[in-house]
Amino acid sequence: MPERAALTSEKPISEVYSEKREPSSSPKPSAVGSSGAEIILISPEGFTIEYALRFGFQASNNEAEYEALLARIRVAHALKVDSLSVYSDSQLVVNHVLGDYEARDERMAQYLELVKTSAVKFKNFTIHQIPRDQNPRTNTLSRLASAEVTDIRRSVYLEFLKDCSISSRTKIGIIDQEPSWMDTIIKFFSTSELPSEIHEARNLRVKAARYTLVEGVLYKKFFSLPYLRCLRPSESVYALQEVHEGICGQHLGGRTLAQKILRQGYYWLTMQKDAIEFTRRCKKCQNFAPISHTPVAPLTSVVSPIPFCNVGNGSARTFSNGVWTTTVLAQPQSNGQTENMNRSILQGLKKKLDEAKGAWVDELPKVLWPYRTTPHSVTGETPFLLCYGTEAMLPVDIGVPTI
Repeated sequence: MPERAALTSEKPISEVYSEKREPSSSPKPSAVGSSGAEIILISPEGFTIEYALRFGFQASNNEAEYEALLARIRVAHALKVDSLSVYSDSQLVVNHVLGDYEARDERMAQYLELVKTSAVKFKNFTIHQIPRDQNPRTNTLSRLASAEVTDIRRSVYLEFLKDCSISSRTKIGIIDQEPSWMDTIIKFFSTSELPSEIHEARNLRVKAARYTLVEGVLYKKFFSLPYLRCLRPSESVYALQEVHEGICGQHLGGRTLAQKILRQGYYWLTMQKDAIEFTRRCKKCQNFAPISHTPVAPLTSVVSPIPFCNVGNGSARTFSNGVWTTTVLAQPQSNGQTENMNRSILQGLKKKLDEAKGAWVDELPKVLWPYRTTPHSVTGETPFLLCYGTEAMLPVDIGVPTI
């Protein structure tokens, strides 16, 4: 049952064709995991995006049609589409949205409300009904929706919906966010409201120019880095814990920890100060901290009256306390990069093992991974970036996603 929906002004930005696996209009639910839908977005220039859906829940034909419609709106909004025209052969869904039919069923009413709420994100929204035989990709989409995942072409984006849209919507509640330093900036971007005092209003405008708001999330602008997501106090604590002592943590020092979090795409005003204080409170970092061998008092140099009497042929003779001493000159010392790496790995193993010293082989990959994803002072880059040309994704990116 293909649907075709659109949000257009004068010329549609995208056109969406969709096909559900079960073409009948029977309200009998389909088997769990066996139904799906396929949508196609076509830009005015002819660029095409194919998008497949798999349902992990029981859905009637009408519910599947609504899920396909919501998926089209969701994908088009993610692609920054301003106007969308939707074409569908589902008479019920089209007339529900147009207001010609009344949604008497409770679930259909919830779907209709969600569609209307989502459609206001676009500048223009139109929906049209077309006969099934006018959709040139009906048969192709039907086969694609019923195919196995391994049979789907690589050019098709696949999304698995575990729950229906209206059930996940009912679980969402209003969460009071904790106050933070970025509340005034977010309020300015949302409402364009300025403080009454002229000096504070000017400072807010200057400060806001360094930030941007993307889908309700505040990001910091940098010249040499991508947008950095601004974190609230609870999110900053999570980022510090995950990068410092998480599964890929290395118990870094304060400044190195702050630099690594910054390169992962996060920012808050006091990140370096918080990182230093966090490492000082870490018990393992204090127990296994390197011991300084710097003398308490400055050393006193003793100048020999005849420092080098005979230099040549790889040897040197010195005179000290009435005794001549012959010293063989060795090769210059290396830069110590290998020693530094071994020392870093050894320190990481000490902080990971605790009492289980014999399990260092199992913990070695967890120590090597943060070493390879941490910027080094010699190159200023991470070994992972130098090898693969891109930064690695750390577990903290899953808890607090960035752009």
